[in-house]
Amino acid sequence: DFCLSRGLGDVYKRQGHAAGRRLLASAAAATGPSESQVETTAQQSRDEDLVAEVTEQFRLVGLELPPVMISFHSDREPCNGHAGIYRGGNEQHRVSVCVPDSDVFAVQLHRRRTLTHELAHVWEQANLGAGDRAALLLSLDAKSWYGPDLDWQDRGAERFAETIVWGLYDQLRRPTLIALSCRKLQHNFQLITGHDALGPVPKSCSAPLPPDDVETPNRPR
Repeated sequence: DFCLSRGLGDVYKRQGHAAGRRLLASAAAATGPSESQVETTAQQSRDEDLVAEVTEQFRLVGLELPPVMISFHSDREPCNGHAGIYRGGNEQHRVSVCVPDSDVFAVQLHRRRTLTHELAHVWEQANLGAGDRAALLLSLDAKSWYGPDLDWQDRGAERFAETIVWGLYDQLRRPTLIALSCRKLQHNFQLITGHDALGPVPKSCSAPLPPDDVETPNRPR
């Protein structure tokens, strides 16, 4: 299980993108169906609108999601006390969002961030192999992909998901849960998707990384 454990009140913006070339060969070959098969257990139409918006952001950068069941809940018990949780395996992908809906803007942003984070786990589980994950660890500054003994924010899987959140919505500031510079986030997002972040980024984020800070993963065989 993967979870987003903390609430955030960041501001996210949805904007256009520039095409690029994905460097992870096996991921490029397994982007999934042309139209995501998303089944939603929605409590209201706003839940369905949220799912449509977030899945479109994934599609814009070529991250086609596999079939996935998304459910929304009014309390955190179904998510083991967290804001959201992903459960998967054997090609059955399930995401639960346990942030009660509200007209408060910060709460709406929290729900969107939670769903984006958990869907990043869905895409990763469906598309990345062991070689891809091993290759990404250095660039994500992580020692282990799952690492149950590591703090949440130090796991490769969670840094991967936070990188996707940053690239799809939050280019103006780095995610608060992982300590990576915006230059490193931009580099990693391009490495994973072959695209720049969706929207303008500060010039400092697009500056080349120092030579000793660039890790180019070997292409998975």
